[in-house]
Amino acid sequence: MLFRDNGYSNTTTREIASASCINKGLLHYYYRQKEDIILEMFTDILTGIKNYLDCNYKDKIDGLTYYATLNILFIRTMNSKQYFSDMLYEMMMCRTLTKIKIIKTVDICYEIITDFNIPITKYQLNLAVTAAVGAEAELILSMKEKEIKMTYDKLATTINKLLFTMLKISESEIKITNEESMKIADTIDSEDILLYLEQNYTWLQN
Repeated sequence: MLFRDNGYSNTTTREIASASCINKGLLHYYYRQKEDIILEMFTDILTGIKNYLDCNYKDKIDGLTYYATLNILFIRTMNSKQYFSDMLYEMMMCRTLTKIKIIKTVDICYEIITDFNIPITKYQLNLAVTAAVGAEAELILSMKEKEIKMTYDKLATTINKLLFTMLKISESEIKITNEESMKIADTIDSEDILLYLEQNYTWLQN
């Protein structure tokens, strides 16, 4: 896969079309721009992790803990392979791609709060996710550039705390939720998630 081998920014639509054995015009029929492709890839990963969590844990945990666990697993997964990590880093460097991440995260979060009947409006969620993803972008860039030292688990719980604070969740409840979600995440083998993703999304198959 070109994004995996060369990175997002170093891959052209002409190269993608050539590798797919189609002409550039046909590629643009399905994907107007390169960002649309990485959006689909990002969506596959985020949705895939959510589906994995649904199959195994949805009926066992509450809504806030469910989201916090999802976020921990997402960040762990995105840093389990170099090309995932590079994809996330390049998304954080590009304002257009960061905006896409915000939109998709809001969509996923809204599904969760709807499923669990959590009394949060989409407007409130949009503000909170925008602030959280903005902070996440700055932290990931600073970590990548070695300006700050932080584990990826600490990054995930920090973003969870910021998001929940914006949603006016109490500090004590945030602390309990982060602790509970970390315990759940620690029972899940990252290789199981990667295998699940590979089985469900052809572009991840070697």
